[in-house]
Amino acid sequence: MGWNTSALFARGEDPLALLSVTATATGALATSEEATSGLAHDVVFVARDQEWQQLWDPEMLHVVDARPGRNTLTVFFSSVSSTYGFSLVNEGVKVRRAVYTNGELTVDDGEPLPIEANIPDPGSDENWVWAIIEHVTGTGYNGNRTFQVYTCPW
Repeated sequence: MGWNTSALFARGEDPLALLSVTATATGALATSEEATSGLAHDVVFVARDQEWQQLWDPEMLHVVDARPGRNTLTVFFSSVSSTYGFSLVNEGVKVRRAVYTNGELTVDDGEPLPIEANIPDPGSDENWVWAIIEHVTGTGYNGNRTFQVYTCPW
């Protein structure tokens, strides 16, 4: 499966509050698969069941415009263009930003995270992004997680 989505993980703050647009709860729930890899339009998906809250933006429109927050990890997956990246903010300080395109490091800001040296074929596919997510947040993909659906027009 190819991944084409983006996500904002936030510790200690609501990821919705970091968006540049207002999101409105629909009352609907979504599965992990729908939230992380669906082709939804004008919605974002939020899970608040762990220390790091997750906001998934399948259109990749809102996460890129979000404020960095105090402790946040922003990631994007673009299997179509073979581009994968992340940015990490720790205690309000931007500490790392890395983007790979076709397996080549094209954006390299800050000191690499220790985990980056241990990931085979860095930036070559979504496994690299998931390894970063797991290293920073302590959580990986959970197929049983439920997400709240919010309308989030462009």
